[in-house]
Amino acid sequence: MNVYQAYGLNIESSLELPELPPGRSAVDVVVQCQRANRLSSSREDRSGRLGGHQNRISLFCPGVGHFVIRRSSIAVRPVHGVGNPLLRLHLLGPAMGLLLHLRKALVLHASAIVINGQAVVIAGESGCGKSSLSSALHARGYFALSDDLLRVESVAGHWEAFPAVPQYKLWPDVVRFLGYQPGNMARIHARSTKRVFPSIQGFADRSIPICCIYILRVGKSLKIERLSPKQAFVDLMRHAYCRSVVGLTGPVSHFFRCGQVAQDVAVRRLSRTEKLATLSQLADLVEQDLPRPSRAYGCRSIEVYPSAESAKSQG
Repeated sequence: MNVYQAYGLNIESSLELPELPPGRSAVDVVVQCQRANRLSSSREDRSGRLGGHQNRISLFCPGVGHFVIRRSSIAVRPVHGVGNPLLRLHLLGPAMGLLLHLRKALVLHASAIVINGQAVVIAGESGCGKSSLSSALHARGYFALSDDLLRVESVAGHWEAFPAVPQYKLWPDVVRFLGYQPGNMARIHARSTKRVFPSIQGFADRSIPICCIYILRVGKSLKIERLSPKQAFVDLMRHAYCRSVVGLTGPVSHFFRCGQVAQDVAVRRLSRTEKLATLSQLADLVEQDLPRPSRAYGCRSIEVYPSAESAKSQG
């Protein structure tokens, strides 16, 4: 089995995970892919149910498979005929998010980018534009850190964001807006028109201290509002990844962590319009709003994808 790295964990997996950089031998999580289940139309497969307790969670994804998740392992039984890209999408997304909940991490529905050596977090509901904004900032030369699912932990007295999967999942119109050709990029899986957009400018290979969290939402204009710790706490609670599992894995712990982050980190409410043409202005707004770094946190790049220039030349 190969060993990969994601979410600050070394993952040994019998399923190949080409999206991930190589990990180290000190394995934290073992992924075991079992024989495909031919009963794809079974009642269990159609249910899409989530159940379990503080030590074990069962996740049924219709048309994909069954995941049994513990603190240090994920057992995967795919539905017969499911494509590997779709299976990996659920493994590295919802299944890993649930594993992180079991490990008592704060797991946010958020993207993150590294600007001036500090992590900038963009949280929000599905479809609000987190990936679009994060990839637009990444295209300006900043390291990528995470897309859609973010592990947050307290490290040496400050809150840090951990690197996830070094790619974005973007709609074709966003890919074109960034100056690339969607036809030259793979679909995230056969059932979706979203494209795999690689971290062409570089990918942070370690956790990075968080300087600011933006709660992104769609509004009538572009604006940033500063939130009080009380307002920030409410918004952070709302934007947990896989919110429905918090009651199973430790609501008190999640409540406490959200409260601490709201006290320790600047949290803003960021409004955008539905017009894609304003994406550059939104990225400008974030760059102008960010506080100057109090100290430098250098990060190294994992070279796993072609440079921006070579990717553009394919268009």
